[in-house]
Amino acid sequence: MNKLSSLVVLIVVSVLTVGLLTSSTTKKKKGWKGVITYSISYDGEGVTPASIANAPKSTRVKVMGDKSATEILLGPITITEVQNPEFDLHLQLIEYMDKKYAVKKKLSEEKDTTEFPYEVTIDLVNETKMISTYSCNKAVITLTPNDTSLQEHVFNCYYSTELGDEETNKGDDIYEKVPGMLLEFSMVQGPIIMSYLATEVKKGGVSDADFLVPTDYKVVTEEELEKEFGG
Repeated sequence: MNKLSSLVVLIVVSVLTVGLLTSSTTKKKKGWKGVITYSISYDGEGVTPASIANAPKSTRVKVMGDKSATEILLGPITITEVQNPEFDLHLQLIEYMDKKYAVKKKLSEEKDTTEFPYEVTIDLVNETKMISTYSCNKAVITLTPNDTSLQEHVFNCYYSTELGDEETNKGDDIYEKVPGMLLEFSMVQGPIIMSYLATEVKKGGVSDADFLVPTDYKVVTEEELEKEFGG
């Protein structure tokens, strides 16, 4: 398999961040479980139709309380990022043709020491709109850079208090103070801005098994995975 371009790698990292946004550092409204499918669009410096031709255009997130499994399709590869605080477990599941691998880590040992390069201002607006049958409240997000080499970003997000509450986004760099499940939002990763919109929200359809290593996957280290894919 050919190595991914640097732009696509940035995109993949950002898409998988959605799993972190709705997972181990957050707490959902107790008892809610379901599947949210988001469409993904891209903007920003260097983003052209050719550069994102192989980038994922959608992602599906399975949620059960504070557990999540975020799935993306990248050409012939399916990557699923699993956050399971109950077992202090972070999984990366990779399926490529007939090959299935799982990389296991401990959530408690994964600490992001990178300083977020923006000051975040959140303005909760008295405005709503319907997204996938849910009434969502609006918030305006302003990211003011700490570094003059970066640009300021202003974008809207919409969140559902039916699916989440004040704890839902706790620990997230941008959305920590948004009191509900994000059904429309944006992420910034380097020069790329990714916009997510929930196209479908389904209650149920998940089980504990969705947040554990599938029986037909081979558990490997990151180094072994790189060798398997020619890294």
